[in-house]
Amino acid sequence: MRTLAECETIETALEFEREEEGCVIRFSNPRNSEVRVHQIDGDVFEQGDPKRCDWLFIDGTQTWYYVELKSSDIDKAYVQLESTITHIPAPAGCKRKAIVVFARLIPRFSSTIQTRQRAFLTRLATVLLVQPTPHIVNV
Repeated sequence: MRTLAECETIETALEFEREEEGCVIRFSNPRNSEVRVHQIDGDVFEQGDPKRCDWLFIDGTQTWYYVELKSSDIDKAYVQLESTITHIPAPAGCKRKAIVVFARLIPRFSSTIQTRQRAFLTRLATVLLVQPTPHIVNV
């Protein structure tokens, strides 16, 4: 495992994105703020570690975005996000958001997703979002 600092890149573009498995997360950055970018799976942790999310983005307001880009198996995405948040926790006082960007159409307000959202908020102090691709985050 490498440290976050060893794997960090900085994005300041007005808009930037990451794509995997046909899923896209796009960041809109109209103030050209610095957004720290970490590829968790394959850089911080070895490629293929099944219990890690894909990306971690940290914006200038100290909001940590844990991102899993998933074409299928949404339950695995929850496990990967939870494991990453546990192994790489945000410092006290930072906001945390876990985002699953899913390739298929899913009912975002299903009782299963709502149960997961409550669990993430209660156990991890993290807001969980499940969104279709492409998902846009405003920083």
